[in-house]
Amino acid sequence: MIVKGYRILLFFLLSFGIVFTSFAADNTENDSIQPLQGITVLVTAPSNYALRLAGLIEEQGGKVVLLPAVETYINPDTKAIDSIYLHADSIDWVVLPSRKAMDAFFADSNQMQIPADKFKFCAIGNDINYLRDKYHCIAALVPTEDGPDGIVEALSKEPSIQGQHIVVVAPRVIGVEEPDVIPNLIRNLKGLHLKVSKAEAYITRMADPEKYKRELNMLKNGQIDLIAFTSTAEIEALIKLSSIQLIDKQLVACFGPYTGNNALKLGLHPEYIGENYKSFEDFVLGIVGFVTNRELK
Repeated sequence: MIVKGYRILLFFLLSFGIVFTSFAADNTENDSIQPLQGITVLVTAPSNYALRLAGLIEEQGGKVVLLPAVETYINPDTKAIDSIYLHADSIDWVVLPSRKAMDAFFADSNQMQIPADKFKFCAIGNDINYLRDKYHCIAALVPTEDGPDGIVEALSKEPSIQGQHIVVVAPRVIGVEEPDVIPNLIRNLKGLHLKVSKAEAYITRMADPEKYKRELNMLKNGQIDLIAFTSTAEIEALIKLSSIQLIDKQLVACFGPYTGNNALKLGLHPEYIGENYKSFEDFVLGIVGFVTNRELK
């Protein structure tokens, strides 16, 4: 009887343990559900940015499809950057409005053998840290606003700014119309009575559609839940690669107000436009907040 009772007790304990373990596993599984789980995000950023953005989205549980709608690469014709170094004594400021602009500018500095700290640099947002960490240069001013207008606003407060020479390191855009960001920046800098030059140091070109047939078919077949745009050039390129109607069937997220406003001008209706747009981390957290709030409604 004692043996039989022991067996019954043992059976009961084992059964309870199995049920408890299963319950705990279910709870753990529920607790580990991430905010972007089950959401497929199309990332259209150039490949040199896309992997970093994709990694942040995947950390939140999202599935990423990469379709670099535009590609950027350093202009093999280095005359524009060479000219900056050759005329360094007559240049007061150098605007580096993107990381690719920084890479293009400093790629040529080794050949010219002129110390880069000879210049006063302007940059925006988290790119200021990139300039410091990768190229060991400190931005001469830190705008309070993250976009290009922040550079204009900060320069307007500099003493004796009128008449100074400023060079904007910018892309040469091929295959899509040039977004108005750089032209507007140059116009506003001229409004400060600066002497403004543009150096086309890198190339922005629309992607080859033949390379992304699978990704474009996923978009066409409704297999994309959300499109994450980080620049106007990406929007223009994806419209050419697909259509406004097709893009508008998906949720559209834009990195910040510059991209968002241009998306509206181009005929899209973005559901999310970033307000805190210093970094990709901010962008992804904004998307998470948008998706979470949308699911709660």
